[in-house]
This record gives sequence, C-alpha cells and structure tokens, in this order.
Amino acid sequence: MDLIEWHIKSTTKASQGLYEYDAVTRLRDSQLGDERVKDISNYIKKGKLWDAFTSDKQVVLLIDEIDKADIEFPNDLLQELDRMEFFCYETGETIPDELIEKLLKAGKFNQGFINTEYLAASLLDMDWHTLSLEDAKNISNNFENNSMNKIGLIDEIAPRYRSTYFAHIFSGGYSSGYYSYVHAAVLDSDAFEAFKEAGDVFDPELSASLRKNIYEKGSTEEAMDLYVNFRGRKPIIEPLLKVRGLDGSSD
Repeated sequence: MDLIEWHIKSTTKASQGLYEYDAVTRLRDSQLGDERVKDISNYIKKGKLWDAFTSDKQVVLLIDEIDKADIEFPNDLLQELDRMEFFCYETGETIPDELIEKLLKAGKFNQGFINTEYLAASLLDMDWHTLSLEDAKNISNNFENNSMNKIGLIDEIAPRYRSTYFAHIFSGGYSSGYYSYVHAAVLDSDAFEAFKEAGDVFDPELSASLRKNIYEKGSTEEAMDLYVNFRGRKPIIEPLLKVRGLDGSSD
C-alpha cells in the first residue's frame, strides 16, 4: 500500500490538503504574456488529500506532526472531510461520486478490529475500577487474562491499552473513563441522524432545538435528560454502527 505524507507546519491550513490556487503566479504570468494563464488549472496545486482521494488504488495518508498546526486545524480538517464533496471553485471541478464512495468505504476499513480492541480496553479499565477492596487484596497476575476471557476476546486481538499502560488513568483523571469516548460517539451519531431524518443538515428548527436543549443548558440538568429533550428519546447505537460499517448493511 502506497504512503502519501503530508508534513504539517504551524501555518498549515486544513483546506491546503485539498488544493491551493496560485493567483500570484497567474498574475505575474499574465503580465509576461504567458499562454498558460488561459487555463486556470495550471495554477491549481493539488494537496495531499486530493492526491489520496483521487488515487487509483488504496493509499495511506500520513499527516505528520499535526501537533504543530493551529489548534483549530483538526476541527477544520474534519469539516473538510465531513462535507463528503470537494469542489474546486476556480475550475468548477467536483470530485466524482465514485471517489466519494471510495472515501466512505475507506473510512470503514478495519473498524471491527479497531472497535473491538478499544472496547476491550474500556472493559478492562472498568474491571480495574470496580474491584472491591477485598478482591484487590487477593488480586492475581491473571487479572487481565480473566477479564478478557470473560468477554470472549480472541487471541488475535489484544486490548488497545494493557494493564501496564494504565498508570495515567489511576492518577490522571481518566479513572474508568475510556468507555466515555464510545458513549460520546453514540451521542454524536444519533444526534446527527436526527438531521439526516429531517432531510437537511442545516435544518433551522432542529438546530435551534439543539442549541436550546443542550448547548445553552450546560451542566444545569442531567445530561441524558437534556439529550432526551432534544431527540425525543434516549440515544440508540444503530446510527454509530452504520457510520462504522458494523450494521451488516452494504451502504
């Protein structure tokens, strides 16, 4: 599998991963009478995301040193990806549907393994933090194996975080908290499903409800009560399974 590397600098913008329009060079060339100015595509510099999405074969895109970028870079990058359509305004070019489909399928690659190893770590974490004092006094070296055998974890998959990696969760505020990331993903997918059901991801009425019932309330009420006020019911896992390609459908 080919590797495409995108080296990030402190000034890098997420949109640069798609393309950059070199207007300065085009202006200079027009002043010099260069015939290339007649075709604006000569001044479109394709980014690493563009290269990855239009590759004829599956590639790995390495975004190197993302920590150097502006704090908004990850969010902006996700926004670019979430549109599922990349439009080059200068040329009027849109990524074809088949490439969008390829992007969606690539996002679901290996999700069975990824979700299993993470959930295994979450359950191991919970087992450590639900030990009684008496059980803790008699703990054995087989604690991790017993925990994983209890959920039927196969030998080919190990929990993402092993017991010896867990130093930070006992003293760093992560105590029995790994499951929360999965729970957050359930909420995220289920809430977005509401906008898909409305047929408009910018639905004004639904957006106002989200703001009123969740964003404005903060921690003034029970989180689940706030979510139910917005969604009309408790969250369900099906939307997340669909997003990750684990619902058994071919979509």
